[in-house]
Amino acid sequence: MYRYYATAMVLNNLLLGGDEVDGACVGLLLDMMTSSTVAHNTIDGGNCKDAYAIELGSNPDVSIVNNILFVTGAGTPATDRFGIFEVAEDESIPLAVKNNLIFSVDAMYHTFNDGDTNYRTIEEMDALDGRETQRDPNCSYYWECGASQVEDNLTTALSLDELFLDADGPDDDLYTFFDNNWRLKTREPAIAEGGLDTTQALCGTAESPVSCGDVTGDLKGIPRPGTPSLGAYQVE
Repeated sequence: MYRYYATAMVLNNLLLGGDEVDGACVGLLLDMMTSSTVAHNTIDGGNCKDAYAIELGSNPDVSIVNNILFVTGAGTPATDRFGIFEVAEDESIPLAVKNNLIFSVDAMYHTFNDGDTNYRTIEEMDALDGRETQRDPNCSYYWECGASQVEDNLTTALSLDELFLDADGPDDDLYTFFDNNWRLKTREPAIAEGGLDTTQALCGTAESPVSCGDVTGDLKGIPRPGTPSLGAYQVE
């Protein structure tokens, strides 16, 4: 999925980057966004040499909340597999990265800030909390000034079969996609009920708060409680 130069609410989706093996795959690509929210999606970056669950272009004025982000493929050869790949070369980072499950990647978060840096662990990524969202002292770009929120993210050692009901579907092929069942099998509290209440919380910055998505139901319309499941499906 690709969105460019817009305000978008990307909510309750199942996304797969593709199966190009020697190319590059992206589950969700956002560029030049303003006050946008990515919440409660389950995103596989795909099976490519370079694969990213989410790629952010310049001006990443985006809140990323309650998603499940991973990369299943290894490519030939495998090089870069990132949960979030941010390509802006200024000091901008997303407005909020909160309560996401990120796993099966080489780095949780990659940025060209700080000299092309990989944040390989959740602890390293969450240490970005409080960094200024951009460096322009006059706040003249498309996103607002203020401190980012990067917190309460997690990872897991669960396999896809332990996490989802039937990750690759009846045909045992993950990349046919449409018969895959990515409903959550796990009942681990941090995943099954570890989400941020998007109907109550605000993301963005103190100077420019934005909705965290206000997601009241899952992909099938099942109501979300105050402590929702991560990803596109609510555990029943």
